[in-house]
Amino acid sequence: MAATRVGGPPVVIDIGTRFTMIGFAGEESPRFVFPTVVGYPPMGTSTGNNLEAEYYIGQDLFDAKPLRLVCPLRGGLIEDWVAIETIYAHAFRLLEVNPSRTHVLVTENFFNPRETKERLTQMLFHQFGVGQLYHAQRSVLALIAAQERTGIVIDFEADYLSIVPVYEEYTIPHAMQIHDPPTTTGLEIPFIVKQVGALLDKVDSDIHHILCNSVVLIGSSSTTSNFETTLLEELRKTNPTVKSLRVIAPPERLYLPWRGGSIFGNR
Repeated sequence: MAATRVGGPPVVIDIGTRFTMIGFAGEESPRFVFPTVVGYPPMGTSTGNNLEAEYYIGQDLFDAKPLRLVCPLRGGLIEDWVAIETIYAHAFRLLEVNPSRTHVLVTENFFNPRETKERLTQMLFHQFGVGQLYHAQRSVLALIAAQERTGIVIDFEADYLSIVPVYEEYTIPHAMQIHDPPTTTGLEIPFIVKQVGALLDKVDSDIHHILCNSVVLIGSSSTTSNFETTLLEELRKTNPTVKSLRVIAPPERLYLPWRGGSIFGNR
């Protein structure tokens, strides 16, 4: 095994509902991407005294059967703290870093309760002894990765939908929205368009044009065929006075929060 890295650039960790992405600030893409799932041996079984073999992550999930699978996030919120701690331990081990000599940037959703942020901070400092820690909002990071500072970030996953306005890299708290996504296929875009309209009603009309000039899509549910094209068409229909509507949906949109963290951590 290679020697544990000491110091160096900050570590960037983006734990999403479906995938976890980890790597170092200043790099174009994450070093490792794996499902946000932890596999444990079935109840009543044991793999012996090797504690590291008591859980499986990444490719090991497919190589070891049967397993009891735990998805620690639901709706973008942490539900299983043991599994989250396991994922962080796995991340530091993959990157071969000493957490106590490392600066760490972690992503978070704007709707995370304060108690969650405090508990995560306590875990990373007390359990791993990280040198320095910074929490960054995924919506702001996605805009940074898209080379923008102001816009609307639509994070569309299977189990949640968030629509966040950002002005000069600061979220606008009173206009942020989170919803359960529509369960009927075909209703997603009309629902999103309606919520964007409600968001615009809550902010100063003077900034509508710059917010709508950078509507950034992230989340796996936004990658369906023609999603961004249809969304742009419908937004234009319902906001005819906004002349600079633009939907930003790069192929690497699933990586945008991590990439934004890489850029931010390298400033």
